[in-house]
Amino acid sequence: FAGEIRSIQVHPGQIQRVNFRVSNEADAAVTGRAIPSIAPAAGASHLKKTQCFCFEEQTLAAGASADMPVVFYIDPDLPRQIKTVTLAYRFYRQPESGRKI
Repeated sequence: FAGEIRSIQVHPGQIQRVNFRVSNEADAAVTGRAIPSIAPAAGASHLKKTQCFCFEEQTLAAGASADMPVVFYIDPDLPRQIKTVTLAYRFYRQPESGRKI
């Protein structure tokens, strides 16, 4: 599970799309949920996700890979002293109940 790029420069209010590539190396389907973390905490309320794979569980078949998008923008009211906002995800395995991708 990794982002297609490590960093991106954005202008507040500009909509961006970034894909995360996930691969299931297991011998069986795996259902998981991505949990975001945003730093610094003061910037978290200014990162607005309009589409995200993290909104629901994802199921990936054995040996399969998929690109999962996140579409976001930075609120123009971001305090000027914040120059960098970091969005990261951890992917946690869930009990089987998700959708197939």
